Amino acid sequence: MRPTDAEIRRHCCEKLMNSHGNQTYRVIIVSIAFAIFSLTAAVTRAEDGYRLWLRYDSLPKQNIDLYGPHVTAVVVQGNSPALDAAREELVNGCSGL
Repeated sequence: MRPTDAEIRRHCCEKLMNSHGNQTYRVIIVSIAFAIFSLTAAVTRAEDGYRLWLRYDSLPKQNIDLYGPHVTAVVVQGNSPALDAAREELVNGCSGL
């Protein structure tokens, strides 16, 4: 039995709607993925190592209370520009304790 013209049109419309729906779905997914990637890239700040050595971020209060009383002095034996710089950095770093 041969399909009627109405059945052929309905079948073609369904096929067109399904392919159009899949394409719309793909466009939406790609758009959402691009938006998430863009926002993540804009918000995320990569570590470039610039502050790696001289970073003096505060410790949590619990750690300061625990270790602070134990750091009473910084002793660097010797006198040279390098040792003076090391002493100064240690004092600056430990002053947060």
